[in-house]
Order: sequence, then C-alpha cells, then structure tokens
Amino acid sequence: MPEEFDVPSADVTLDALLAQAGKANPELKKLEYQIERDRQSRRLALLGYWPEFRIGAEWMVMEPRHDPEADRPNQGTAGGQGKTTKPMSETARDMYAIMAEMSLPVWAQKIDAAVKEAEYNLGASIDQYTAAKNMVAFRVQDALSQVRAQRELVIILRDTIIPQAKQAYELSRTSYTTGTSDFLTFVTNWQNWLKFTIQYHRALGELERTIADLEQEVGVSMAETQR
Repeated sequence: MPEEFDVPSADVTLDALLAQAGKANPELKKLEYQIERDRQSRRLALLGYWPEFRIGAEWMVMEPRHDPEADRPNQGTAGGQGKTTKPMSETARDMYAIMAEMSLPVWAQKIDAAVKEAEYNLGASIDQYTAAKNMVAFRVQDALSQVRAQRELVIILRDTIIPQAKQAYELSRTSYTTGTSDFLTFVTNWQNWLKFTIQYHRALGELERTIADLEQEVGVSMAETQR
C-alpha cells in the first residue's frame, strides 16, 4: 500500500499572495530593474544640458643631454695644447603642464532628442510593468482558485467518498461470505473502492502541480508565504 501523504495547506489570502508576488515575481523584478535603468538613462540625458569641465595635469621627466664633441681638444690653439671647451650639456628640468577644457551644450536639438527618447523608453517600461503586474495578479488569482478547488476534491475523496466506498466493500464482502449477497456486488464495490483510491492519489498529484504553478507566480514557496 502506498504511504499516506499530507494534504498541503492553502490557508493564505489572495492579498498576501499578491503582495508577495509584487516583491518576488521574477518577471516583475526584471521589469523593475528595467525601469530603474531607463530612469538613470533619462537622468544621464538631462545632464547633456549642462556644460562639461575637464581639468588635467601633465608631468614630463627630462633626462640630461651631453654633447660628445665638447670633450675633444680645441684645435684652434698652437700645438694643439689649447684649452678644452666646456661640455655642451643641458641641465634637465622636468616639464609641467596644466590643462583646462570646457565644452558647451550648443547642439540643443540633439540633446532634446536624447531626452525624449529616454523619456519614451521610461514610459514604455512603466506601462509594460503595469500590464505585467495585472497579468500576474490574474494568474495568481486563477492559480489560487485551482489550488482551493483541487484541495477540496482531495479532502472529499479522503474523508467522505473513500471511507464510504470502503465501508460498502466490507459490507458486501461480509454479505458475500454469509451468502446474502452475490459475487458481482462484492467485486463492483471493491472496484469502486480501488477506483476512488486511485483518483485520490491522482488528485493529490494534481494539487501539487497547481501549488507549483501558484508558487511560480508568487516567486516563493507556499510555506514562506504562510509565515
């Protein structure tokens, strides 16, 4: 005989599920990040109306330069014994430079076009989020209705139909053994009990599937939602 399965609880309100879906639904979270991206793009486009300032500094290291010709004797003196000239060398001095740059937003039409495009993308993302939120709310409500209906079916099969079918089977078995009932009634009642038992386990599987659909829309498990 298969083990007994616990019937999952569905003790949660629609408002709680909708609130949780607004925070954890993957589709809505993606659109929220998209809205924030477009909002920052609009902010960046608006900065185009402001002038830009750039300040920089440059430092160039200079190495000393030495003229090898300066070390040769001066051929202009008698006997070639003249004085040697001083080496033609340069004392290295590092070079420094400070740069300042400013650009003015003179192309106003280009900036206006960028701002309008950013505002259009932001509005489109907000509309897309609103539509997706309404669709998620519909799917959550539909999934919750299926969970509740399926759970009611499971409970009816477990607490009412199967016990009655089992009782009818046991009575017919007793009647058959005592000779007060025929074999066909006994077999029919046994088949009904078996049929309802199989239907019960199938309903349990369907209940788990509907719960999985609901959890997919909400973004978290039912256990986390019921906390």
